Amino acid sequence: MVAGTFVVQGEGEGVVEAIGVNTTIAGIAALTRQAHRPPSPLTVQLSRVVKIIAVIAKVWRSGSTRPRPSCSPSASALRWFPKGCFQQ
Repeated sequence: MVAGTFVVQGEGEGVVEAIGVNTTIAGIAALTRQAHRPPSPLTVQLSRVVKIIAVIAKVWRSGSTRPRPSCSPSASALRWFPKGCFQQ
């Protein structure tokens, strides 16, 4: 008998040849763990986008292209004002 075999009727006798990691299924599972899977196209594209955004963020943080915030509210900064805007 092989794994997945069903006995529907009658009598029979089975011999266990392997258990646990010594079975055919365990051998197939070990092969799939060892196989190298190349990154999918989506993974490659996302990695590229993340790197581009990281470079933009680093440049932005360095201050070379950072705009000076103003004390007047704008559509993009309704909840954020720079320190010292409300001092008289």
